[in-house]
Amino acid sequence: MGSLMVDWTVKEKGLGELWETVKEDLEKLVECYEKVNRITSFGQISRLRRIAVRKASVEGKKVLDAGSGPGYITVEALRQGAMMVFTLDPLMRMIEEQRKNLSVFPREKHEPIQGVFEGIPLKDDSMDAIISSFALRDAYDLEQAISEIARVLTPHGKVVILDFYKPESTVKAKAIEFYLRIGFPILSLLAGCTKPSLYADLYKTYRKHLTGEEYMELFRKYFKKVKLETRMFGVMILEASDKY
Repeated sequence: MGSLMVDWTVKEKGLGELWETVKEDLEKLVECYEKVNRITSFGQISRLRRIAVRKASVEGKKVLDAGSGPGYITVEALRQGAMMVFTLDPLMRMIEEQRKNLSVFPREKHEPIQGVFEGIPLKDDSMDAIISSFALRDAYDLEQAISEIARVLTPHGKVVILDFYKPESTVKAKAIEFYLRIGFPILSLLAGCTKPSLYADLYKTYRKHLTGEEYMELFRKYFKKVKLETRMFGVMILEASDKY
């Protein structure tokens, strides 16, 4: 089993000292989490999740929903025929929300795990597919997180990451920064979130995001095949397979 002991003094690419702040914010945003996702993605979040799960080819496979939040990737994976989905999240409140959202599926088809990217409590080579949706960017230590993802994936398994990235273009990067700093909190208020100021921390985390090429460079250390496609407004879908 992967160790849950993480050396939090190591500060590689990732949130580092911001991790605890983001964790505390997410604890307070559970109830309005999905409403905000829908409005801030201009209604595209469900479509993006379907695409990400489809790319992972989950039918009949054991899947890890890494950074699972309320479990919507798991819902989609089970709809697309996954044999079993493990959900990994550090927050018990998110896991409790998952149980509500997954109650329509047989209990033996999904298993919650409270844990972090940097110490995934699963055996080596145990998952056929790993999907992370808007969560990997919040890892404390991004390279350690990717190393753990590679460890638990089967040799010919596939990883799909749906997340924000920082465009190479300074103009585009600044436009997204503005949206996250100003637009996101306003839209979250319209979505009914009573604590829109908490979303202002997204701006702080975005400043630590990697470019698409930087993400690919990290994944190429652990996987032979890596490709990335860009979607709406600073969103990427990264696919990695054939681990070393």
